Amino acid sequence: MKTMDSTVPIQCDENTSKLGIIILLGSITMLFITFLSTFGAMVAKELSYIKLSGTHQAIVVGNACLMIVSSLLFDSGFRQWQGTKSTRSHRFILSSHILGLVFLFGQITIWQILVSDGLQSGTNVLAGMTYLMAGAHGVHLLTGLVFVAWVWVQLYRGIPIKPLRFRLIGWYWHFLTGLWIILLSAILILIQI
Repeated sequence: MKTMDSTVPIQCDENTSKLGIIILLGSITMLFITFLSTFGAMVAKELSYIKLSGTHQAIVVGNACLMIVSSLLFDSGFRQWQGTKSTRSHRFILSSHILGLVFLFGQITIWQILVSDGLQSGTNVLAGMTYLMAGAHGVHLLTGLVFVAWVWVQLYRGIPIKPLRFRLIGWYWHFLTGLWIILLSAILILIQI
């Protein structure tokens, strides 16, 4: 039986790593395209059940802005670190992480408001699909929060980070931001038709 020597570092080139994250993001994109296609097809049948007040729409959009700012802070942290390799960039990353958490708790609060207004997943299929999309995004967001927290801990402790890892975690975080903007826009547009 052949065993692997644990002292031999596993090498992975930059192109392979980039390809891996692109495949991951492509898979997640296909999942959400399926969700949006199904959601769009159901809108005509179930439209009368979903009503978002102007206040609720403003809260949802404001919460989405938190995710955009979080993504921008992550990018600022990466750029500062990339230029100086300074661990001071951990402040940007921590701020990005905190806003990501606030976004997540904001989403939970928004869904609690909608449930109390009668939009429950058991009331109609469209409401269930809305919660499925938001929940799937939330699970991916939790994963992203773990990655961002890992970057912050590394920077805070002064532990070197491979630039590629930092960059790919940023890609994932920015992807989640963009994905949420697309999902939110589609949901708001479709329920206004």
